[in-house]
Amino acid sequence: VHLVDVINQTDLVENADTEDKLGQPMVQLTLLRDWGMVDLYLMTGFRKRTFGGGEGRLRPPLPVADNARYEADLNRWYPEIAVRWSQILGDFDVGVAHFSGVSREPRLTAEVGTSGPRLVPHYDLLQQTSLDVQLTRGDWLAKLEAVHRDGVDGRSSAAVAGLEYTLFGILSTIADLGVVAEAQFDSREAPFSPLADNDVALGGRLTLNDVQGTAVLAFTAIDTDNGSRFTSVEADRRLRSSGEIRLEARFFSNVDAE
Repeated sequence: VHLVDVINQTDLVENADTEDKLGQPMVQLTLLRDWGMVDLYLMTGFRKRTFGGGEGRLRPPLPVADNARYEADLNRWYPEIAVRWSQILGDFDVGVAHFSGVSREPRLTAEVGTSGPRLVPHYDLLQQTSLDVQLTRGDWLAKLEAVHRDGVDGRSSAAVAGLEYTLFGILSTIADLGVVAEAQFDSREAPFSPLADNDVALGGRLTLNDVQGTAVLAFTAIDTDNGSRFTSVEADRRLRSSGEIRLEARFFSNVDAE
């Protein structure tokens, strides 16, 4: 879960893991100083989130309408701004940021159109202040992301914290194994509750020390409220010097009826 990553829109058609993004017109100014780095973003030309169609996987239970609705009078041309300060303090990487603009996460409301029931996306205005901290020490990596939001659903907070411990030189020194644990929390409640509102994720990252760069990442996220589980497996390996083979698999189990 990447709470601080709010500028670029998510492309759910390309991949359901929310890692693939859509760009938009922007101007970026970076200031490098002894007391830290400041990034300033000025944006417009908002991009709507993409959703899987009738044959898409994954796809919503109802089709999503193309005609989105906006809280801002200027719709997708509403001017947006984001600023972030970051600095390295010993073993810590620290960042503080603020975003003001159109929320990248739409509200989906059901309505009946001429072609039947559908979901209509509503893009509201959002103020989000965030903190991200990463500690790198020896074989350990610890990270915290926390945000405070002010949007159509009022004020809310969310945080995600994780640990990764790397075992170097296992399997007769041919591989490294990173053991990962993450806790996810979001205070938003229905009808705006997110998927990762009170979850725990456990997994591992296996990296072979070979020329082909073989790597496998696997984890399971468990909803501590109802026991629903989501498992992801990603593996990739280069083929000679001109190609790459990649495997991605997602599994849903013990899914709560709600």
